[in-house]
Amino acid sequence: MLELLNIVPAKILLRIEFIGPESTLFGTPCWVVVRGHMSRNGYGRVSFGGRDVQIHRYIYELLREKIPHGMILDHLCRVRACCNPFHCEPVSHAENTRRGKAVLYRRPCQEKGKEGVLEGPSPSGHSIWTSDSGVTFR
Repeated sequence: MLELLNIVPAKILLRIEFIGPESTLFGTPCWVVVRGHMSRNGYGRVSFGGRDVQIHRYIYELLREKIPHGMILDHLCRVRACCNPFHCEPVSHAENTRRGKAVLYRRPCQEKGKEGVLEGPSPSGHSIWTSDSGVTFR
């Protein structure tokens, strides 16, 4: 992973910090934009040659692949300021909205020893909860 950072321009590296432990889901921490210009929606931005670009999109295309036409990047880690290209997935706008609403309407799990979000009671009366990695348990 560190060898990939040699490709990223210094003007971007100076704006990001590696935050969080190595995730079991992604294997790498979030690369969070903490300095410089941020959009109203919380995405890091930078200018190259007079053109303003979103940092997560720039790094994704630099280190992974071109984003397909009509697709946007979904932050699988749910951190908008994250620009780690391995935390992003190209999806349609409709899919990104659907995923965002699914997270919006979940609430933190209150059950002792369980991390994730509580979805509500199942027909059997047991709690349904989703781990941070998206795995649903009953």
